Amino acid sequence: MSRMSFRFKLIVFVACLVCAVPAPAMASTYVPVGDDAYNMLFRLEAEGLVKSALLDSLPISREEMRRLISEAERNAAAGHPNKADEQDIHLLKERFGDGREKVKYVKPLEEAYARYVFASQNPRDNGLNYSFNGKASSANPNGFVYNNDGDDYGKGSNFRLGFASLADLGWFSFYINPEYRYTDTSQINLKKIYGVFSALGLDLEVGKDSQWWGPGYNGAVLLSNNAEPFTMIKLTNDRPAILPWVFKYLGLVKFTAFVTKLDGSNITPHPYLWGLRFDLKPVPYLEIGLERLAMLGGEGRPDSLHTWLDSFTGAGENSSGLSNPGEQEAGGDVKVTLPFSVQPVQMYIEADGSDQCGIYPCKWATVSGVYLPRILNFSRVDFRAEYADNHVPGDYPNLWYARDVYNFTYPADKDLIFGEHMGTDSKDLFFKTDYMVPAIQGRVYLSYDRERHNLSGNPKPLQTATSLGIYLYTKDDTSINGQYTFGTISDAGQEDQDIDIFTLGITRYF
Repeated sequence: MSRMSFRFKLIVFVACLVCAVPAPAMASTYVPVGDDAYNMLFRLEAEGLVKSALLDSLPISREEMRRLISEAERNAAAGHPNKADEQDIHLLKERFGDGREKVKYVKPLEEAYARYVFASQNPRDNGLNYSFNGKASSANPNGFVYNNDGDDYGKGSNFRLGFASLADLGWFSFYINPEYRYTDTSQINLKKIYGVFSALGLDLEVGKDSQWWGPGYNGAVLLSNNAEPFTMIKLTNDRPAILPWVFKYLGLVKFTAFVTKLDGSNITPHPYLWGLRFDLKPVPYLEIGLERLAMLGGEGRPDSLHTWLDSFTGAGENSSGLSNPGEQEAGGDVKVTLPFSVQPVQMYIEADGSDQCGIYPCKWATVSGVYLPRILNFSRVDFRAEYADNHVPGDYPNLWYARDVYNFTYPADKDLIFGEHMGTDSKDLFFKTDYMVPAIQGRVYLSYDRERHNLSGNPKPLQTATSLGIYLYTKDDTSINGQYTFGTISDAGQEDQDIDIFTLGITRYF
């Protein structure tokens, strides 16, 4: 059995066990992870206007986005939405439609964009380097630029020009996003390209795309869009389903399973990476996620059918040498939404453990937060606080993302962590507030990010970043955004570093 046929059959097998509810086939491309549309959707969910969404596994499709916009519009009409709610629904509806019609179409130009970034220093070269087992660790913090599909800016001026094309043809959809990049040299980057085949309520995605697992906004323990998109095979039911028989009490269910082969950047080059996640919503205001990520194979290590089965079942964990199938991380998350009329609030926590204790996860890393979509009667102001911690005291310094055999980083020339961007053995405190401005169909925002690194050693560098930004949407389907970031690194055993980053972008939707 070939490696490709095995990983494909493994995913199909899991999917058939989990999702047995047929639905009309309607393939649709996905709203990219990091798109500002998700910020509006998060706010509508926290206000209680979107109740049937499972938004802790991203991306979602354009078809699912249209369904949720229609749901928010209906619930708003039945209540008394504030100006910020109305603005978000209007902007989303203008861009995606209302979901009342399912049509086939080809759009040679879905959107076109330009972005300029100026940095006074290299924003990723923060000079912080750790060691693991006496070797340099690749799981170092990723500087002042992160969660951007692995885009790498340099000192001075950086330019990006790109566009996206898509086709939704019923049972098949296609998406491509090429981008011209200039930093020190010019290059053409195929940022994302994938096809989606849809049948029986399942989407089979093949190609290059990003994922985000968990309710965190600033970071996610296992999977985020901090690294470049994986070239992968992914199976999911994009629209949440209700399972038959006693499983109906689980409520809305969504699953995601994927497999990819990484490049040669790892300690063991060219390993396989697979992941499985379940999202459940037993009641409208409670969302539960269960997730698992595993790495196996690679040059000099076994990748037979038996190894894959051991990786899936957890057999042989922590055994010595080549009998160990690989490295794994697993856990889950909970998100509670309380849309009180006086003060709505959303609370969440993600916790994942490593395989250092055998088949049961331990040595935990967490991301937790609270989100207020408005503050009392001030509907134009929201606030979010988030805290991440993967410091494991004792005999396991630098455990997260850097192991004996594998690093959880990608790709070869960048070594970007595809989990929490702060890196290993760190803590991160993040705040953000937005102020909606209906007059410009947009908002201004202020954020603060404080990271403490190398907590098991010395020195313990402190990295802070304060950002002020704006998003506005014109009446001709154009969005304009700008951001200024001031960052510092101190307590690093060297002279303190300062950095200024200025970003200006414009996107035209068609």
